[in-house]
Amino acid sequence: MREYNLVPFSQIDPESLLWLWYERIPLGKISLLVGNPGIGKSVLSMYIAAQVSRGAEWPDQPCIREGTFDEEIGDYVGDGVIILTTEDDLNDTVRVRLEAADANLSNIYTLTVKKTYKGEESEEPIYNLIDSLDLLEQAIKDKGNIALVILDPITGYMGTLNSNSNTEVRSFLNMLKILAEKYEVAVLGISHLNKNSELEAAYRILGSIGFNAGARSVWMVISNPADEDSRLLLPVKGNVGKNPKGLEFKLVSTEVDTADGTIESVRCAFERDTVYRTADEVLAEEKKKQRAPVKHSIKRWLEDVLKNGAVDVKVIESKAAKDSIGTRTLRRAKEDMNIKSKKEGNKWIWMLPKKEE
Repeated sequence: MREYNLVPFSQIDPESLLWLWYERIPLGKISLLVGNPGIGKSVLSMYIAAQVSRGAEWPDQPCIREGTFDEEIGDYVGDGVIILTTEDDLNDTVRVRLEAADANLSNIYTLTVKKTYKGEESEEPIYNLIDSLDLLEQAIKDKGNIALVILDPITGYMGTLNSNSNTEVRSFLNMLKILAEKYEVAVLGISHLNKNSELEAAYRILGSIGFNAGARSVWMVISNPADEDSRLLLPVKGNVGKNPKGLEFKLVSTEVDTADGTIESVRCAFERDTVYRTADEVLAEEKKKQRAPVKHSIKRWLEDVLKNGAVDVKVIESKAAKDSIGTRTLRRAKEDMNIKSKKEGNKWIWMLPKKEE
């Protein structure tokens, strides 16, 4: 028979929450950075890695952690970062973007696994943390100064687990949570958005809702509706922060020297002003902006279909499907145009309203 221990909270010592980036990325917890492809999530993660590696200040506040003390130079040199990515090439993308962000490259690592095949040794990237979490833990333990682990994308390290399964996602995140708490490391997972623009921001994260539920802090990168060259970093969830605010940044071109000559890369340039908006507010504005011209074209399409008189609804919907017009969009346009519906026999018909003489 198993034994249990009922622990009163009077015996649990209270501890203050530690931050990597105050009110945004907590230490010892899982955070998510989400957004559409190509919006700048990975570039932003390189900026975050660079700031941690140098012990540099954040755009809105000083650096919380002093980092590791280097006896040779007599100063703090920032903390260690481990970057695992399945999407970007380490040589021509990750390394270059880190240089563009002015990172201390000696403090930033990727993790490989050593293998031996027919007497020959090789190193391979890690793509499955279910099988290799022990290696990540050993690396964090051995290095001693790792403050941040970036997984880009987080779903790429789930092995055979189903990212749409709430149970399997929570199981995976719980493994990372235990590791993060044990070594006071911030785990930052990168993720895309699903395509359902009707959902609230918390439900837009690709895969199971378990990702949003399991993370303590979730941030969305989204285009600024007022400036197409600007990006907004907005809160989706902040369970451990008081009232986190958003920030604005731009993706700025910069030159990086390589063995093959100077090449162009990109880095984040933050504005100092705080953004007092939420991801839901900006998504709603973006959706409204995108819908307006579509709705206008749908109205013209419906007018053309009904210009010669009443038409069977099934015929209208069939034509709409062929022209890639969704049922919801069609119904919204019908309501806006005050189109009448009427039952004739066994079918429903739509007709344009009579014009006032």
